Amino acid sequence: MTPNPLTRESEARREGKWYRVYAAPIISLILFCILVGFLGYLTYRSTHPKPPKPIPSNWSLYNSDNSIQTSGSVPGGVYSDLLANGILDTGDLYYRFNDIDYRWVARDNWTYSTTFTAHADVVTHERVVLIFDGLDTVAEIVVNGDTVGRSNNMFVRYVFDVKQQVQVMEISFTP
Repeated sequence: MTPNPLTRESEARREGKWYRVYAAPIISLILFCILVGFLGYLTYRSTHPKPPKPIPSNWSLYNSDNSIQTSGSVPGGVYSDLLANGILDTGDLYYRFNDIDYRWVARDNWTYSTTFTAHADVVTHERVVLIFDGLDTVAEIVVNGDTVGRSNNMFVRYVFDVKQQVQVMEISFTP
């Protein structure tokens, strides 16, 4: 029997080292994986925008005739803020007849208000929105004097576009 001239050793010598033979397919596979990963990242980024930035917590709470003005906390509620600021004198709103004694709170209109400064680069964004995950029942949202929306359901997420209301104002005085 004559030896086969194409043995493994001669094949290896003829074709070169394995990494030279398979370099092109391996590099192609690596580039394909990188491309798929990058496309996945772009898809994720387009469907998962940056998390919203919370509005600062310097809220004030006042009633319709401004006879009561106090600090408020968001998220929070009118009763808990009035209780925390000493306007309601009892620790338990549900004790005995306190629900009747404090009905005046429910019969008045209450406003939460805050002032904040947006970063100057906000006006360059394509969209600027206010997101509310829970506005207690009926509310009107006003930004810079413009009503941007209304709510009527505590359990609905509201998103209001405020791009037109966001302003950048810079005043400089020169001698």
